[in-house]
Amino acid sequence: MALSASIEVKLGLGEDIYSVILNLPSTTPTAAAPFLFNVTSSPKNTTPPAAGAAPVAGNDLLAVAIGGSGEVYVAVAPPSSLLTTAGVGDLVQQLQVVVEDGDYDTTKHIFNTTT
Repeated sequence: MALSASIEVKLGLGEDIYSVILNLPSTTPTAAAPFLFNVTSSPKNTTPPAAGAAPVAGNDLLAVAIGGSGEVYVAVAPPSSLLTTAGVGDLVQQLQVVVEDGDYDTTKHIFNTTT
C-alpha cells in the first residue's frame, strides 16, 4: 500500500501569519516528484497562498526540496517583519541563503535532469 501525506498549518504570530506546508510523496522522492516542505509568511491583513499554490514572492522563510540522489534544495530567509523590528529594514531589503545540489526549478517545484 502506498501512503502519501500532505499537512498544512497556518499560525498567527504577532503581525504575521505563517503557513507551514509539508508534502510527502507516496513513493521514494525523485526529480519529478520531490519531497517538499515550506514555510511562508504574510501580514495578517492579507490572505496567505492556498495549499499547493506558489508562495507570494519574497515571503518564503524556508523552502526544502529533496529529489533523487544528489538532488537537494534549501532556501532560508528571515521574515521581513523581523528585519523591520531589528531596525535593519531600511538597510537590508531582502536576505536569502540558498544551498542547492542539482538544478531545482522553483517555479515548477521539480529538479531539472539532463539525459
